Amino acid sequence: MLGPVEVQNAAELGEQTKLGQLTELAMFIALNPGCDSTAIDEAIWPGSAVTKTTRGTAVSKLRRWLGTDAAGSPLLPRSDSGYMLRPGVRSDWDDWCDLLPDGPARATTADLRAALELVRGRPFSGRGRRRYAWADHLAQEMIASIVDASHELALRALVDGDPWEALRAALVGLSVEPGVELLWRDRLKAEAVLGDRGRLLDTIEKLRATADDLGGDLEPETEALIQQLGAGGRSAAATASAAGDGGTGAPGASSPPDPSVAPARRTTRPATGPRGPGRPRSPAGR
Repeated sequence: MLGPVEVQNAAELGEQTKLGQLTELAMFIALNPGCDSTAIDEAIWPGSAVTKTTRGTAVSKLRRWLGTDAAGSPLLPRSDSGYMLRPGVRSDWDDWCDLLPDGPARATTADLRAALELVRGRPFSGRGRRRYAWADHLAQEMIASIVDASHELALRALVDGDPWEALRAALVGLSVEPGVELLWRDRLKAEAVLGDRGRLLDTIEKLRATADDLGGDLEPETEALIQQLGAGGRSAAATASAAGDGGTGAPGASSPPDPSVAPARRTTRPATGPRGPGRPRSPAGR
């Protein structure tokens, strides 16, 4: 969910033309445990008269696609009290909420890093033109949480004298919401401390182009930071990293190899809930 929508570790789907619909149905049930048939109809087939046969066929195909757990029980059980996936089926949003239960400001730095590693792009991206209207509100909640976590980690990294991590954190947030100037200021401060003047000026140009595309002027805090960075070279840049948005100064950093523009991501991640040796992997929503 925290990027292009997909279901991991499920069996190969025979009818690829049904992939989009079944993925959306899996996401809806995962995010709305206990939902009834009316809720599913309104979400998956909005504005359409859906027959019991149509819905039943889709649910049956999803059940077969998701498969069974180690005991042979369907991961989408049959029930008269609503649709619900078994607890072993988890989403990356579940993982995010577990890592940051009280919000980014109260999370450990390690948990902030782990949460941002889950982000693969704008939440629910890659969806069809008429799909996931039911998820619009949740997608905005996810984006806001990613922005907050990115800013929080960037601030901590600047305090700790790690501009590379601050830069990576800011870029994750900007990848999901490019118009947030708070994150642009985090990025500028990190690049100023790194001391690559050409890169800094290029970022300022990208920021202005983004503002033009979005049809607005830069915020006064952003203009003030740009003026400060342009006035005094490297020493002023280091001072700027301490000014505004809650950041404090970071010492000048050496220049290690430039990392990827996004945080290094884990190549694999558990797709189930409780971790443990020998536990079979169940489908996971992302």
